[in-house]
This record gives sequence, C-alpha cells and structure tokens, in this order.
Amino acid sequence: MSKSMEAVGTGKLLSKESLAAQVNPNLVGFGKADPHCPACHHMSEALNYGLGVVNRGPWVTQTKSFAGCGATVGYLPSKKLTIAVAVTYGPKAFDDQGNYKNVSDKIFSSLGNALAPDTLSNPGP
Repeated sequence: MSKSMEAVGTGKLLSKESLAAQVNPNLVGFGKADPHCPACHHMSEALNYGLGVVNRGPWVTQTKSFAGCGATVGYLPSKKLTIAVAVTYGPKAFDDQGNYKNVSDKIFSSLGNALAPDTLSNPGP
C-alpha cells in the first residue's frame, strides 16, 4: 500500500498534467451535506475529491472499507511521507445493520498528526 500510494502521490507513473488533474482540488465548492450519505459533504480546501483520491489538506489519500476490513493510506508530498494502515474487524465491530466504522482512518490521522503536526485537521471521508 505504501509503495503504490507514493507512486500516486508523486505522480511517478503520470505526466505532470495528469497528476495535476488527479490531485488538484478541482471540486472545491461542489457538493452538500446529506444526512443519509456519510460521504456526501461540501468540498473544501481541507477535504475534497480528486480523481480516485481524497485530498485532505496537503495529504493525498485513499480509503478502503469493505469485506470486514478497512484501510487508509496517504502521501504528504512536502515531507515525502507515506502512511498506510490496515485493520480487520471481528463480529462485534458491526451494528445490527452490518455497518461499521473504518477505524483505520483514526489511526492514520493520529500517526499523521504525530509525524507531521497540524496537517490533518479534518476527519477523513
């Protein structure tokens, strides 16, 4: 996860134009909060979607949450720092509807703020 996120965050496999299209905050100002959709929110400089990535301030991130596991990975270009967290859930992690919270994001945020203070002020998606 770390190596692939570093390649995404640095644009190693892309042209400069393609990298800009992928990680620039092009959707700032788009969207609105929806109480029935946890991922639906107003896009801001602090939290917005790129092409296949979520920009969390200066971090380029991706999150996975399915099949009983979750993962959050991010790359901070200014420090050339990559963090990857993967977790597996036991039966008690699920509510009566089968939902669960991706706790990998909380761990990722704690590590990110410890290693690069004041760079992750917003919770992830």
